Amino acid sequence: QLIAEFGALSRVAESPERPAVFVLGGLKVSDAYGMLRQVLENGTADRILTGGVTGILFQMARGVKFGQAQEKFLANRGLLKYVDESRMYLERFGEKFINPVDFAYEDNGVRKECSLADLPNDAALFMDIGTESIALFEKEIAQAGTIFVNGPVGAYENALFEKGTKSLWNAIADAPGFSVVGGGDSVTAAKQYNVTDKLGY
Repeated sequence: QLIAEFGALSRVAESPERPAVFVLGGLKVSDAYGMLRQVLENGTADRILTGGVTGILFQMARGVKFGQAQEKFLANRGLLKYVDESRMYLERFGEKFINPVDFAYEDNGVRKECSLADLPNDAALFMDIGTESIALFEKEIAQAGTIFVNGPVGAYENALFEKGTKSLWNAIADAPGFSVVGGGDSVTAAKQYNVTDKLGY
């Protein structure tokens, strides 16, 4: 198990097939940011697709306003400090990032999607990426030589917000590139969508 894991991670870190695409999501943002610096500075990552909270933080770093409820959600978890770090990465490596262009939220029990230009009132929490973002990310995944995943791109355990993660996990399973999916939530999602057998590791 450990040997296989080491082999898979070495393949991603040391000699990835190009382009190497990293999908970063989940709520454990510290994991994503801890890895980001390394894979950007050593040239491992060709593309970074940000989803979940990471996608929101990167758009906030670009000046997008998500409203009081979303900011409070992030502040309560001590995550607003990552906005400045995101800005630094965008300044240094901006061409490598593809951030979400639309998001999903709940309105009276219904999934609604909105573009960055039309983010709704201050009460909304954005719990998934939207359809346009999914299409953007699927295109990158299909062309990737190596795909590394760290965290789901939305609150997939809620049926209203599983579209992003379900779509991308299926795209990763179908992609010809070598894929490594890491982190408990990511692996749980892979099992939920029955794609574990189609992933590289």
